[in-house]
Formats: sequence, C-alpha cells, structure tokens
Amino acid sequence: MSQQAGQSVAALRARQSQLADQQTAAAEADRALARLLADVHAAMRRSARRLDAIAGEIDSAADRIEHLAADTPLGLRELQGYLVAKQREAATVVAEARDLAREKSVELQKLRALYSG
Repeated sequence: MSQQAGQSVAALRARQSQLADQQTAAAEADRALARLLADVHAAMRRSARRLDAIAGEIDSAADRIEHLAADTPLGLRELQGYLVAKQREAATVVAEARDLAREKSVELQKLRALYSG
C-alpha cells in the first residue's frame, strides 16, 4: 500500500510541477502580450499624429491659397508639387503602419502558440 501512496505522491508532485511550469509560461506570454499591445498602441498614435500634422499642413496651405499664386501656371504647379509631396508623406505613414501591423501580427501568432502550448 505504501508503494501506491508513494506513486500517488510522485504523480501529484509531477502534476504540480507541470502546472507551475504552465503558469510561468502563461505569465511570460501575458507580459509579452502587454508589451506588444503597448508598442502597437504607441506606434499607431504616432502614425495618427503624423497624419494629423500632414492634414493640418494641407489645411493651412488651403487657407493661404490666394497668397500662393495658385491662379498662375507656376503657382499652380508649385501647389500641385506641394500636394503630391504631402500625399507621399501620408502614403509613407500608412505603409509604415501597415508594415508594423504585419510584423506585430506575426508576433501575435507566436504568442498564440505560447497560450495554447
């Protein structure tokens, strides 16, 4: 009977150790997820601020359009060049955000494996 009790105690200890390891892994995954979400949130806020700044610059230029000589061919060309440059800036911000989203999506998939493992 004491042999069965010894085996039961050993099995219980092994199970406790396994559960402790799972808890440690889950806590590490939780910390990694929190860091990832904070990084993504900060990056998206920066992107939004950059886009807001670009929009503000365009709005400011639109408010000054009569002073930009947009009614002349040269002034119109300069305004067009300015707007194209702002469009490129906005496209760069969006492309960087998209690239970051892809990168962080891969990280999330790796974390999913930690939670299900």
